[in-house]
Amino acid sequence: MTEAAAKIPGITVVRDAKDPSGRPGNGISFPVPGPAEEMLVFDPVTHAYIGSTFEAELELVIVDQAGQRP
Repeated sequence: MTEAAAKIPGITVVRDAKDPSGRPGNGISFPVPGPAEEMLVFDPVTHAYIGSTFEAELELVIVDQAGQRP
């Protein structure tokens, strides 16, 4: 997947990228309006989207009481 993305003009592949929660992955970086760049981060094994430069896709669980662990 990252090899295909690297062929698109303006796209940069970032090995050893991390999402905001610190999970490692492969990133695809691209320019956005303004001085910043956006990066989408994908799991290195499953290639599932796990986050971006500004957000992490985390699992949401519901518990019965505050402090309770799933």
